[in-house]
Formats: sequence, C-alpha cells, structure tokens
Amino acid sequence: PYEGSACWRPGAGEGPARLREISNTSPAISEEGLIVEPALLRVRDFGDVEPDGVRVSGGSGAEAARQQSFAQVEGRWLEIQALARNAGRDAFILSLGGDHSVTIPLVRAFARSVQEPFGLISLDAHPDLWDTYDDSALSAACPMRRALETGSLRPEHLLILGTRSYNAVELDFMRANGIRFVPAREIE
Repeated sequence: PYEGSACWRPGAGEGPARLREISNTSPAISEEGLIVEPALLRVRDFGDVEPDGVRVSGGSGAEAARQQSFAQVEGRWLEIQALARNAGRDAFILSLGGDHSVTIPLVRAFARSVQEPFGLISLDAHPDLWDTYDDSALSAACPMRRALETGSLRPEHLLILGTRSYNAVELDFMRANGIRFVPAREIE
C-alpha cells in the first residue's frame, strides 16, 4: 500500500485493500464461462507488505527511508517466493501496489530469484524511464529504468503499452536503447 513516491495526489496506497474488497464481490468464472468453485482456488493472501517503522516523507531523509523501505519489501518478496516454490505447485506471485515505485523492489527481487533473463510488459500512460525524478532514483517516474539496471531485463525485452505522455529524455532513451512502445492512440 506504499505511496511515498506519488507525485500527484494521495490514494494509491488504498489500492490493495480496495482490490481485495472488490475481488470478493464477483464470482470466479473460467474462460469458457464456467463458474469456478471457490473452494478449488488455491489463493494465499500474504497481506500487505509494509516496511517496519519506515516513514517516507519529504526532506533530506526521504531517499534513505525509501531505500530502507524498498530493501525490506524486496526481502519480504523473496521470502514469499521461497514459500511459493516450496509449495510444489505451479505458483506465481501477484503483487498489487500503491504508486508506481513499488515496481522497483518487486522487479529487483524477481530478478534475483530467476537464473535467466526475462521480459516485461508495462501498461502505463508514462514510460517511467527517468533516471532520477524529484532528486530520487526511486521515484514513481523511474521503475522501468531501475528494472533495466537489474541486468536480467534487456531493453529489447521491455514493451511499454498505452503511453500518452512523454518527455524528450524518455523518448531519447527509448529510441537509443531499442525499447518498444505502443502509444495509447495506436491501441485505440
């Protein structure tokens, strides 16, 4: 539920709780239109992953607090991944977050948990490829740039869909690195 990097308005941190609430109001239905018996679904909710005692606000300590927060989230994700692997089934982790910066520790943890390169599809109005934004490398404007720095995601394996708002720095970076993007107008 983190929203310490939101740059426009608060509320992103309410996302996980709201999505849980909404998910319980609709029946599970398969692609074939068959109702799935809820007892057959094996879903485990690990709850909110919130860093212990870390508060991120403006000021000089904000970046250090954000780094500490993200390190804790990354560690918790790796613990959950180990539990999923030990379950012995085809399990995957679905992470629902607050602002876009939550992608940073999640992708870092994922990159650490796999042995091979991976691809990533980002569905977003913005490329989120700033190197730093508002004096932070961990801003909500930077997660795709940080994902590329893991070494497991190559630029040609990043696809950004639905973009409608750019700046010259991001456009230059995408073109120089061969990052594919599909603007919202093309999808429409």
